[in-house]
Amino acid sequence: MTIDFKIVKNQSYPNRVKFWPTEVNNVGSNFLGNEIFSADHPNNFWRLSEQYYSISWTLWTAAFSERIKWPYADNVSSNDDETHRELIKQKIFDNNWSAPTFLSFAHLSCELAFKAIIFHKTNDPDTMSYPMGHDLEILLEQFHDHTKNSFEEQYDNWANKLNLTEILHNSGPRFIEQRYGNFEYNNIGLGTVNLSRFIHEEFDLQDIPAE
Repeated sequence: MTIDFKIVKNQSYPNRVKFWPTEVNNVGSNFLGNEIFSADHPNNFWRLSEQYYSISWTLWTAAFSERIKWPYADNVSSNDDETHRELIKQKIFDNNWSAPTFLSFAHLSCELAFKAIIFHKTNDPDTMSYPMGHDLEILLEQFHDHTKNSFEEQYDNWANKLNLTEILHNSGPRFIEQRYGNFEYNNIGLGTVNLSRFIHEEFDLQDIPAE
């Protein structure tokens, strides 16, 4: 079901980020949407962000013995499925999932959440857009002041916080390095996993006004 923007802009901020335009157009280094939105659009960035967050933490925290049970689970319906399941189980056994795997998902979770918030920071559909790029530091600077200040204050008061400045700094190039297998195993390297948890479990968008 598509919804006109005038209905979307009257939603609370937590609800607004769950709506997404039915079409997005690339204009220079920005992506602009039309005035027709859908809450169940497959490219809903907030939903994708939650999914990437869930995958990241599942891969990071699951025991190895559980991981090799995942292929097909109870969905085997043919001999070919059974053969393929054994092949995938062997690949998991041989390779496991290294840090770059779940870190890539965690970074994408943070990036898409930031872009969803940026997209919905204005009540003018002609200027609703999110920027190209992976750098979380740059994206956070695109938040309007109310949201940016609230985000930083809430993170600073979170019991599981790390150093937000260090996590954000140079995060775009770090993500590029991570997804190609280069990774430093420290708190900053793992910071986007921490940050994705904050966004989807702690960050309260309630009462943050749009511009």
